[in-house]
Amino acid sequence: MPRSSKPSPSCPPWFHLERYSRTKSLDFDGWKTQIGNRIYLEGLIASEQYELFDLHFAEISAGPFHDIGFDANYAAPTSVYPLTIAKTETILEALIGNKEDEVDRHTQCDAKLSDIGADGFSMQRHVTIDLRASESKIRRDFEKYLAAEIQANRQRFERKREAEITETVLASWSRQRILPYQDLILWYRRRGEKRPSDQVLSTWLYPDGAGTKDKVREIGDAANFAFTMTTLRQLAMAAES
Repeated sequence: MPRSSKPSPSCPPWFHLERYSRTKSLDFDGWKTQIGNRIYLEGLIASEQYELFDLHFAEISAGPFHDIGFDANYAAPTSVYPLTIAKTETILEALIGNKEDEVDRHTQCDAKLSDIGADGFSMQRHVTIDLRASESKIRRDFEKYLAAEIQANRQRFERKREAEITETVLASWSRQRILPYQDLILWYRRRGEKRPSDQVLSTWLYPDGAGTKDKVREIGDAANFAFTMTTLRQLAMAAES
């Protein structure tokens, strides 16, 4: 007696591909907003802030272009910029999100944030500068600190060459449907479930039958590049130019 094939998983009830059609009109600033929101949501999962994630994802699933306000706090057009209150609050949420974890008060914040593994934290450093010290001492101390941090960071995290973000890249993101793809990935990560196969995702992302497993793999590669703090900063630079 032949074995019956396993039924394909059902598409999440909140997912409606037509709601994402406006990606075609997103400019640099628009993509910065949407990518920043998804980076923030991924950080909430990493720091086990599930209640806050559920709140914001409900807003996103009801309207994919809803702005939950992340990019304004993080996306800066330069590699050095002042720390804002909003960003400080987000960092604190990540550090003390899991109340069951006992964190030594003398542990360096950046060391703890790097352990979380979220791109927005592992690739950033937050320092205190005593402006009462002489300029020469501040420069010496900062250069010594920076050299050590760069060496340690490059050993742990590979630094890839930054590709230029152009309007052609934006058009490819829309064409490849990375925004609905990323929302599906976040949904399954939050549920702690293995994401559907590339074949299944292709039927959800290309209901007209034009999707393939190879297309979904290409979407995944594009999403892995797009939803990073490096890309977010480049979008901020492009939006201001």
